[in-house]
Amino acid sequence: MARPAKSEISTKTTTASPIDLFQGETPPSHVSGESTSEIPAIERSTSGDGVAPSNIVSKEDEEERLELAERAQRPIHRRPSPWWILSTIFLASVVGSTTWAPRIDIYTRLACEALQTESETLSIYETTNWMWRKLPLPSKSCSQDAGIQASVAGFITVMTVASGFLTCVTAGWWGQLSDRIGRTRVMAISSIGILVGDLSFIFVPQATGLLPGGYRFLVVGPVISGLLGGMTTAFSTGHAYVSDTTSPETRSRNFALNIGLVMCGAAFGPAFGSSLIRATGDLLSVFYIALITHVLFIMLVAFVIPESLTKSSMRKARNRREALQQVDNATNKIASNQPRWAVVKWRSSVLFGKLLVPLKPLAIFAPHIRADGKGKDYNLLFLVLAVCTHSLVFGVHALKFQYVQKMFGWDSSTTGYWLTAVSSIRSIYLVLILPTIIQLFKPKAAQPVRVLISEEEPLHSEAMETTPLIRSPSRARAASSHVATFDYKLTLTALIIEFTSYIAVCFSSTAPQFTVATMIGGFGAGFGPAVKSVALALYEQGPQQGLETGRLFGALSVAEAASNQIIGPALLGFIYIMTVDQFPKGFLVATTILIGCAIALMLLIRLSPQPRKVATDREEAAVQ
Repeated sequence: MARPAKSEISTKTTTASPIDLFQGETPPSHVSGESTSEIPAIERSTSGDGVAPSNIVSKEDEEERLELAERAQRPIHRRPSPWWILSTIFLASVVGSTTWAPRIDIYTRLACEALQTESETLSIYETTNWMWRKLPLPSKSCSQDAGIQASVAGFITVMTVASGFLTCVTAGWWGQLSDRIGRTRVMAISSIGILVGDLSFIFVPQATGLLPGGYRFLVVGPVISGLLGGMTTAFSTGHAYVSDTTSPETRSRNFALNIGLVMCGAAFGPAFGSSLIRATGDLLSVFYIALITHVLFIMLVAFVIPESLTKSSMRKARNRREALQQVDNATNKIASNQPRWAVVKWRSSVLFGKLLVPLKPLAIFAPHIRADGKGKDYNLLFLVLAVCTHSLVFGVHALKFQYVQKMFGWDSSTTGYWLTAVSSIRSIYLVLILPTIIQLFKPKAAQPVRVLISEEEPLHSEAMETTPLIRSPSRARAASSHVATFDYKLTLTALIIEFTSYIAVCFSSTAPQFTVATMIGGFGAGFGPAVKSVALALYEQGPQQGLETGRLFGALSVAEAASNQIIGPALLGFIYIMTVDQFPKGFLVATTILIGCAIALMLLIRLSPQPRKVATDREEAAVQ
């Protein structure tokens, strides 16, 4: 087709494949049942260092701009802002981290009671009837017993894998759903799953003899949490909220603050939890605090925090979803008229496709043609493999608690103080040091060009002065290549520091040496925020061009959930169970190797010297 003059406006009806629909194409007219509406073309001219949009935009873009302008006029407490997440994440982290170490002691205590190895074993009456009781710390003879260690490690592995599998299956779906119904609703739903986990830790120890499986009934909490997306979905949706409300040049800094505040909470939480347990003599006391706090957090997210996505953006995501469903329905209708053997073959392929639905979000990381047309771009694939390899390491945290119990005789109180020390280093680095480095040395991204609504609109007006600070979530801007390169270097530096820390941990033989070695690893905490910023930059340069960032974070959450909640715990837990008697450091050596593999995968990434031209597929089709 010949390219029309720039002054022309394309009004031709376009068709789209299912893949095109994900990329913002207009649904085909034979599927929707009616001709597609005429959409004005968006003229774009490239000059110098950027792509300048014309003064003609689609109706959807105009609605979104007007909605963003209306947001800018709201009182500050009703405007979406990354500070809604950054201000609440600290308290959520404090409360959540108070339960980390006590969980291991609860598992150990209940396992000792079940195996009749604890000297304070309850009577038959107490274990077969409902009773509200305190749950004291297990004795050292129990916590250091190799059989109990192996039993607890096996149970933790089963719980983590069950929760991780369900999270892996549902996280991508929840991430895409957040593009259609909003970030805050999905965060509230996933937080309900976390709340159910708190309830299970409070009620199961009260009636272990009445529940099927005894203390193993604790697995119900993680299962429900996994179905609702769990902590993975809550954090990934929070990252999407931050991404919606920040610009590319400040994105990694806000991600660093986000994770840094999590670490700040993790620094205060374990010490607070340890003090509370010592004061009350009850391992369950921290879960009462967590239960109340999570109820308040759900109410805050559901009724107070403003939604980051605009209504027009969510409507466009829903329209794309409906168009895909219409394509599927049309395909089903056509297939039903085919010969029987063809129908059976087609239905078999559909069934196989449905079995792979949980992995469908990962298709976003598939290699694609480079912007210059020279070969395929594997950057996102290498990045997600590096993230997965690094996420395997998260399966080591619960094993570390058992390791220090066995090697150094620490209880949950001592473990809590160690967590506070390590988390303090991480929080100081993420909240103070890393943001300062980013502020001083990170290059500034190019400013986006303002879209005018009509030719009569002046180049400078009061409307421009009141332009909202929030970037349009549905039209992400491509970050400059030098900005992405800076984040990439931060990612590599963090991995190298973490690799060095684990080498030191492997060679540590005393509690002080172990503590210092793990504290060094705190300076490698920049991997999380930096790699997410790199992922966004690569995503914006790809064929999706930054549309629906919830899909990206949902896909990352699927990959991370599969690694840190299924493969990692199973792999490292198996190594620990097999080596706990002869070589307890075996899982630490395996962890060091995994970090080295993550470094190698990140080195395979080649950043593009020029970002892809920012334009949606529909816009490019309109000007052809």
